[in-house]
Amino acid sequence: SRGIHQLLELKEGLEPSAQTETIAQISYQMLFPRFLRLCGVSGSLMEAKAELKSVYKLDTVDIPLNTPSLRKGFQTRLFANRQEKWKAVLKLCQALHARGRPILLGTDSVAAARTLSRLLLSVKLEHRLLTAAQDADEAQVVSLAGQRGAITITTNLAGRGTDIHIDYEVEQLGGLAVIACYLNSERRIDRQLIGRGARQGQRGSNHCFISLDDPLFIKTIPVWLDRSLRAQLAKSGARAWPWLVGVAQWIEESRASRQRLQLLENQLAKVKLLAMAGRGE
Repeated sequence: SRGIHQLLELKEGLEPSAQTETIAQISYQMLFPRFLRLCGVSGSLMEAKAELKSVYKLDTVDIPLNTPSLRKGFQTRLFANRQEKWKAVLKLCQALHARGRPILLGTDSVAAARTLSRLLLSVKLEHRLLTAAQDADEAQVVSLAGQRGAITITTNLAGRGTDIHIDYEVEQLGGLAVIACYLNSERRIDRQLIGRGARQGQRGSNHCFISLDDPLFIKTIPVWLDRSLRAQLAKSGARAWPWLVGVAQWIEESRASRQRLQLLENQLAKVKLLAMAGRGE
Protein backbone atom coordinates (compact mmCIF):
# COMPACT_ATOMS: atom_id res chain seq x y z
CA SER A 1 0.00 0.00 0.00
CA ARG A 2 0.91 3.69 -0.28
CA GLY A 3 3.31 3.03 -3.14
CA ILE A 4 5.76 0.93 -1.14
CA HIS A 5 5.53 -1.99 -3.58
CA GLN A 6 6.25 0.32 -6.50
CA LEU A 7 9.26 1.80 -4.69
CA LEU A 8 10.69 -1.68 -4.23
CA GLU A 9 10.18 -2.40 -7.93
CA LEU A 10 12.02 0.80 -8.87
CA LYS A 11 14.84 -0.03 -6.45
CA GLU A 12 15.31 -3.40 -8.16
CA GLY A 13 15.27 -1.84 -11.64
CA LEU A 14 11.79 -3.07 -12.62
CA GLU A 15 8.90 -1.30 -14.29
CA PRO A 16 6.54 -0.15 -11.54
CA SER A 17 3.20 -1.91 -11.53
CA ALA A 18 -0.14 -0.19 -11.18
CA GLN A 19 -1.04 1.30 -7.83
CA THR A 20 -2.74 -1.19 -5.51
CA GLU A 21 -5.89 -0.64 -3.52
CA THR A 22 -6.53 -2.09 -0.08
CA ILE A 23 -9.94 -3.74 0.02
CA ALA A 24 -9.54 -5.64 3.27
CA GLN A 25 -7.15 -5.74 6.20
CA ILE A 26 -6.75 -7.72 9.37
CA SER A 27 -4.67 -7.35 12.54
CA TYR A 28 -2.21 -9.94 13.83
CA GLN A 29 -4.47 -10.47 16.82
CA MET A 30 -7.31 -11.53 14.49
CA LEU A 31 -5.13 -13.42 12.00
CA PHE A 32 -3.11 -15.79 14.18
CA PRO A 33 -6.05 -17.43 16.01
CA ARG A 34 -7.38 -18.58 12.61
CA PHE A 35 -4.66 -21.24 12.45
CA LEU A 36 -5.66 -24.73 13.53
CA ARG A 37 -2.63 -24.90 15.80
CA LEU A 38 -0.86 -21.86 17.14
CA CYS A 39 2.54 -21.92 18.79
CA GLY A 40 5.93 -20.28 18.56
CA VAL A 41 9.52 -20.29 19.76
CA SER A 42 11.56 -17.20 20.59
CA GLY A 43 14.41 -16.23 22.83
CA SER A 44 12.56 -13.14 24.06
CA LEU A 45 8.95 -13.95 24.92
CA MET A 46 8.86 -13.94 28.70
CA GLU A 47 8.31 -10.17 28.90
CA ALA A 48 5.18 -10.60 26.74
CA LYS A 49 3.74 -13.70 28.40
CA ALA A 50 0.81 -11.84 30.01
CA GLU A 51 -0.30 -10.42 26.66
CA LEU A 52 0.17 -13.76 24.88
CA LYS A 53 -2.08 -15.35 27.50
CA SER A 54 -4.81 -12.71 27.36
CA VAL A 55 -4.93 -12.34 23.56
CA TYR A 56 -4.04 -15.79 22.22
CA LYS A 57 -4.79 -17.96 25.31
CA LEU A 58 -1.25 -19.35 25.08
CA ASP A 59 0.98 -20.29 27.99
CA THR A 60 4.67 -19.36 27.82
CA VAL A 61 7.23 -21.94 28.91
CA ASP A 62 10.81 -21.03 29.77
CA ILE A 63 13.18 -23.61 28.24
CA PRO A 64 16.52 -23.95 30.10
CA LEU A 65 19.71 -23.08 28.23
CA ASN A 66 21.47 -25.91 26.44
CA THR A 67 24.79 -24.81 27.98
CA PRO A 68 25.40 -22.40 30.88
CA SER A 69 25.80 -18.78 29.80
CA LEU A 70 29.24 -17.23 30.26
CA ARG A 71 28.07 -13.77 29.21
CA LYS A 72 29.34 -10.99 31.46
CA GLY A 73 26.88 -8.12 31.78
CA PHE A 74 27.87 -4.64 32.91
CA GLN A 75 25.54 -2.09 34.46
CA THR A 76 23.79 0.34 32.14
CA ARG A 77 25.41 3.77 32.34
CA LEU A 78 23.30 6.92 32.03
CA PHE A 79 24.71 10.22 30.73
CA ALA A 80 23.26 13.71 30.61
CA ASN A 81 23.55 14.01 26.82
CA ARG A 82 24.64 12.16 23.72
CA GLN A 83 28.00 13.92 23.51
CA GLU A 84 29.03 12.47 26.87
CA LYS A 85 27.64 9.10 25.87
CA TRP A 86 29.63 8.98 22.63
CA LYS A 87 32.83 9.91 24.51
CA ALA A 88 32.34 6.94 26.85
CA VAL A 89 31.56 4.60 23.94
CA LEU A 90 34.74 5.67 22.13
CA LYS A 91 36.85 5.20 25.26
CA LEU A 92 35.53 1.66 25.77
CA CYS A 93 36.02 0.81 22.09
CA GLN A 94 39.64 1.93 22.23
CA ALA A 95 40.28 -0.17 25.35
CA LEU A 96 38.63 -3.30 23.94
CA HIS A 97 40.24 -2.91 20.51
CA ALA A 98 43.68 -2.58 22.10
CA ARG A 99 43.14 -6.05 23.60
CA GLY A 100 42.08 -7.46 20.23
CA ARG A 101 38.46 -8.15 21.17
CA PRO A 102 35.82 -7.84 18.44
CA ILE A 103 33.10 -5.25 19.06
CA LEU A 104 29.49 -5.09 17.88
CA LEU A 105 27.90 -1.65 18.35
CA GLY A 106 24.10 -1.39 18.24
CA THR A 107 22.45 1.93 17.32
CA ASP A 108 18.79 2.91 17.02
CA SER A 109 18.94 4.64 13.63
CA VAL A 110 20.96 5.05 10.46
CA ALA A 111 21.78 8.63 11.50
CA ALA A 112 23.18 7.48 14.85
CA ALA A 113 25.18 4.73 13.13
CA ARG A 114 26.77 7.26 10.76
CA THR A 115 27.53 9.63 13.64
CA LEU A 116 29.27 6.86 15.52
CA SER A 117 31.15 5.88 12.36
CA ARG A 118 32.54 9.41 12.00
CA LEU A 119 33.61 9.42 15.65
CA LEU A 120 35.43 6.09 15.30
CA LEU A 121 37.25 7.37 12.23
CA SER A 122 38.28 10.48 14.18
CA VAL A 123 40.24 8.25 16.59
CA LYS A 124 41.52 6.05 13.73
CA LEU A 125 39.47 2.96 14.54
CA GLU A 126 38.71 1.06 11.34
CA HIS A 127 35.26 -0.54 11.30
CA ARG A 128 32.39 -1.81 9.19
CA LEU A 129 29.13 0.13 9.00
CA LEU A 130 26.00 -1.92 8.47
CA THR A 131 22.53 -0.51 7.95
CA ALA A 132 19.39 -2.13 6.60
CA ALA A 133 20.10 -0.52 3.20
CA GLN A 134 22.95 -2.99 2.56
CA ASP A 135 20.69 -5.97 2.04
CA ALA A 136 22.99 -7.67 -0.45
CA ASP A 137 25.97 -8.25 1.83
CA GLU A 138 24.69 -7.66 5.36
CA ALA A 139 24.82 -11.36 6.31
CA GLN A 140 28.48 -11.54 5.30
CA VAL A 141 29.37 -8.36 7.21
CA VAL A 142 27.67 -9.61 10.38
CA SER A 143 29.24 -13.05 10.11
CA LEU A 144 32.71 -11.40 10.16
CA ALA A 145 31.93 -9.32 13.26
CA GLY A 146 33.52 -11.93 15.53
CA GLN A 147 36.99 -11.77 14.03
CA ARG A 148 39.88 -10.53 16.18
CA GLY A 149 39.94 -6.72 16.34
CA ALA A 150 36.80 -6.30 14.21
CA ILE A 151 34.49 -3.36 14.94
CA THR A 152 31.01 -3.46 13.46
CA ILE A 153 28.28 -0.81 13.74
CA THR A 154 24.73 -1.95 13.09
CA THR A 155 21.20 -0.65 13.40
CA ASN A 156 18.57 -2.70 15.18
CA LEU A 157 17.13 -3.83 11.83
CA ALA A 158 20.31 -5.07 10.18
CA GLY A 159 21.93 -8.48 10.24
CA ARG A 160 19.30 -10.43 12.12
CA GLY A 161 19.33 -14.18 11.75
CA THR A 162 23.07 -14.41 11.10
CA ASP A 163 25.35 -16.18 13.57
CA ILE A 164 28.50 -14.39 14.66
CA HIS A 165 31.24 -16.99 14.96
CA ILE A 166 34.34 -16.50 17.10
CA ASP A 167 37.43 -18.70 17.12
CA TYR A 168 39.37 -20.05 20.09
CA GLU A 169 41.80 -17.12 20.16
CA VAL A 170 39.00 -14.56 20.35
CA GLU A 171 37.23 -16.53 23.07
CA GLN A 172 40.40 -16.57 25.15
CA LEU A 173 40.54 -12.78 24.83
CA GLY A 174 37.01 -12.53 26.27
CA GLY A 175 34.80 -13.10 23.25
CA LEU A 176 32.57 -10.65 21.39
CA ALA A 177 31.75 -7.39 23.19
CA VAL A 178 28.25 -6.13 22.42
CA ILE A 179 27.73 -2.43 23.12
CA ALA A 180 24.18 -1.07 23.03
CA CYS A 181 24.18 2.68 22.43
CA TYR A 182 20.48 3.04 23.21
CA LEU A 183 17.55 1.25 24.83
CA ASN A 184 14.43 0.12 23.01
CA SER A 185 10.95 0.77 24.26
CA GLU A 186 10.64 -2.98 24.93
CA ARG A 187 13.08 -5.02 27.02
CA ARG A 188 12.84 -8.09 24.82
CA ILE A 189 14.26 -6.19 21.81
CA ASP A 190 17.26 -5.17 23.92
CA ARG A 191 17.84 -8.83 24.72
CA GLN A 192 17.87 -9.62 21.00
CA LEU A 193 20.90 -7.38 20.58
CA ILE A 194 22.59 -8.65 23.75
CA GLY A 195 22.03 -12.20 22.55
CA ARG A 196 24.19 -11.66 19.47
CA GLY A 197 27.23 -12.35 21.64
CA ALA A 198 28.24 -15.11 24.07
CA ARG A 199 26.05 -17.73 22.40
CA GLN A 200 26.11 -21.47 23.09
CA GLY A 201 28.32 -21.21 26.16
CA GLN A 202 30.91 -18.94 24.56
CA ARG A 203 32.48 -16.06 26.44
CA GLY A 204 31.42 -12.49 25.79
CA SER A 205 30.17 -9.31 27.40
CA ASN A 206 27.48 -6.71 26.98
CA HIS A 207 27.52 -3.01 27.81
CA CYS A 208 24.86 -0.32 27.51
CA PHE A 209 25.33 3.45 27.27
CA ILE A 210 22.29 5.72 27.26
CA SER A 211 21.57 9.42 27.66
CA LEU A 212 18.66 11.54 28.81
CA ASP A 213 18.12 12.85 25.27
CA ASP A 214 17.56 9.36 23.87
CA PRO A 215 14.02 8.86 22.46
CA LEU A 216 12.94 6.49 25.25
CA PHE A 217 13.49 9.10 27.97
CA ILE A 218 12.20 12.02 25.94
CA LYS A 219 8.87 10.18 25.65
CA THR A 220 8.58 8.98 29.24
CA ILE A 221 10.40 11.30 31.67
CA PRO A 222 8.56 14.45 32.86
CA VAL A 223 10.37 17.79 32.63
CA TRP A 224 10.86 18.19 36.40
CA LEU A 225 12.52 14.76 36.69
CA ASP A 226 14.69 15.41 33.65
CA ARG A 227 16.03 18.59 35.25
CA SER A 228 16.72 16.83 38.53
CA LEU A 229 18.57 13.97 36.83
CA ARG A 230 20.68 16.34 34.73
CA ALA A 231 21.68 18.24 37.86
CA GLN A 232 22.76 15.02 39.58
CA LEU A 233 24.66 13.81 36.53
CA ALA A 234 26.45 17.16 36.27
CA LYS A 235 27.80 16.62 39.79
CA SER A 236 28.61 12.92 39.74
CA GLY A 237 29.04 11.99 36.08
CA ALA A 238 27.56 8.84 34.55
CA ARG A 239 25.34 6.83 36.87
CA ALA A 240 23.63 3.46 36.87
CA TRP A 241 19.95 3.87 37.69
CA PRO A 242 18.24 0.53 36.97
CA TRP A 243 14.95 1.80 38.42
CA LEU A 244 14.82 4.65 35.90
CA VAL A 245 15.43 2.36 32.95
CA GLY A 246 12.90 -0.15 34.26
CA VAL A 247 10.19 2.46 34.76
CA ALA A 248 10.74 4.08 31.35
CA GLN A 249 10.52 0.74 29.51
CA TRP A 250 7.54 -0.40 31.60
CA ILE A 251 5.65 2.76 30.61
CA GLU A 252 6.33 2.21 26.92
CA GLU A 253 5.59 -1.52 27.05
CA SER A 254 2.29 -0.86 28.81
CA ARG A 255 1.35 1.83 26.31
CA ALA A 256 2.07 -0.43 23.33
CA SER A 257 0.20 -3.34 24.91
CA ARG A 258 -2.86 -1.15 25.57
CA GLN A 259 -2.84 0.01 21.96
CA ARG A 260 -2.78 -3.57 20.65
CA LEU A 261 -5.57 -4.63 23.01
CA GLN A 262 -7.65 -1.60 22.02
CA LEU A 263 -7.17 -2.49 18.36
CA LEU A 264 -8.40 -6.02 19.05
CA GLU A 265 -11.43 -4.77 20.97
CA ASN A 266 -12.32 -2.36 18.14
CA GLN A 267 -12.06 -5.12 15.55
CA LEU A 268 -14.18 -7.51 17.60
CA ALA A 269 -16.81 -4.81 18.00
CA LYS A 270 -16.76 -4.15 14.24
CA VAL A 271 -17.13 -7.86 13.46
CA LYS A 272 -20.10 -8.10 15.81
CA LEU A 273 -21.70 -5.01 14.27
CA LEU A 274 -21.21 -6.15 10.68
CA ALA A 275 -22.54 -9.64 11.40
CA MET A 276 -26.01 -8.07 11.66
CA ALA A 277 -27.59 -11.36 12.58
CA GLY A 278 -26.31 -14.79 13.37
CA ARG A 279 -22.82 -15.73 14.44
CA GLY A 280 -19.81 -13.58 13.63
CA GLU A 281 -16.24 -14.82 13.46
